Amino acid sequence: YRGLCNFNSNNYKEAIVDFSVAIALSPVFADHYYYRGLSQFIIGNYAAALADYDYMISKNWVSSDVYNNRGLVLLKMQRNVDAINDFSKAIVLNEKNANAYFNKGLAYQNLLQFENALQEYNKAEQYNPGYGYIYFNRAQIFYRMQQFAPALENALKAQSLGIAVDESFIKTLNR
Repeated sequence: YRGLCNFNSNNYKEAIVDFSVAIALSPVFADHYYYRGLSQFIIGNYAAALADYDYMISKNWVSSDVYNNRGLVLLKMQRNVDAINDFSKAIVLNEKNANAYFNKGLAYQNLLQFENALQEYNKAEQYNPGYGYIYFNRAQIFYRMQQFAPALENALKAQSLGIAVDESFIKTLNR
């Protein structure tokens, strides 16, 4: 209980200590590993977060969120292909996981595989059309592909959803 209180209060280092104590007392409770891994991720301890998610998967304590979170860790570690594999597993477990589609799009975008990234962002939009970063990232991709009309359309949509879009970018696309 104390670990979750610390986690929900953004006291991640304290939450890690609390979850570690809870794991020592009862190593079969998956949520302790899940939240310790998430806390480790938030403070940038990616190797430790990966170890917790790997352990959960080795015990078959899997869910769409576990694979999505491990994918995010791998993304931060610049292991984009491995991250794509985890996001794909997250989607198999929950085909409506908009976050997994979005994150998979990020990994493809990092690899400069723009068509694949756009496909993933389109799926993310299908399940979470109010998430402005979908449109912001698509605007960037369309700009890189020199498709300025859809870049502008997506940039304006991102802006309308509260995402800060540099006005010079908008002006460049308006030409």
